[in-house]
Amino acid sequence: MRERREDLGLIAGEILRGVVQDAIPSLTWDAARALFAHDWPLNARELDKLLGTALVLSGGRIERQHLSALDAPPAAAPPPSTPPAPASLGAEDQQLRDALVAAMAEHRGNVAAIARVMDKAPVQIRRWIKRFALDVHLYRR
Repeated sequence: MRERREDLGLIAGEILRGVVQDAIPSLTWDAARALFAHDWPLNARELDKLLGTALVLSGGRIERQHLSALDAPPAAAPPPSTPPAPASLGAEDQQLRDALVAAMAEHRGNVAAIARVMDKAPVQIRRWIKRFALDVHLYRR
């Protein structure tokens, strides 16, 4: 959405039409300006969640005060160079964990891309992430 700000109004309208079937809610000018001024680091999912919450809070006419989530600080810090390893890993597990961490850093936490590179199913990558207590969100940015 960062690259296609001109479509923001259309996307917001479609999201609102999907949430409310019988009437289309409205945005005040201040609320619309706040939407256009936001950086949208999480893309359309962030907009969908924000508008859904604002709609519940507003009851139909979304004002700037209903978009308070736009004022929140950024969600995550940059990923660490190498996350700390669990203390009791064998050599083979440590090697697998290191390969997984490198792939997560290279592919910015995209599990599907990591699975393709490691020639494994995405569900297996998620199991390893859980097993090694890694946080995929730290790599997504």
